[in-house]
Amino acid sequence: MQKFFLFFLLLFSAPALAKTYNFEIKKHDVFITGKAVDAITVNRQIPAPTLYLEEREDVVINVKNSLKEKTSIHWHGILL
Repeated sequence: MQKFFLFFLLLFSAPALAKTYNFEIKKHDVFITGKAVDAITVNRQIPAPTLYLEEREDVVINVKNSLKEKTSIHWHGILL
């Protein structure tokens, strides 16, 4: 009985697993006008990938900066 109670307690008291996003910022050749142009991309994409979140959802966002200079990341268009 004690083992069942301990299992039940651990099962329902464990924190919810957070969704994880991994981004890499780096320069990459893109073909916007039909010719290669060196551009800063996020996961080789322009624009960066879209995040779909729900209110009160826990997320972890890992960002790897592969550029030679310091950089930052920000978002537009938060819809609730």
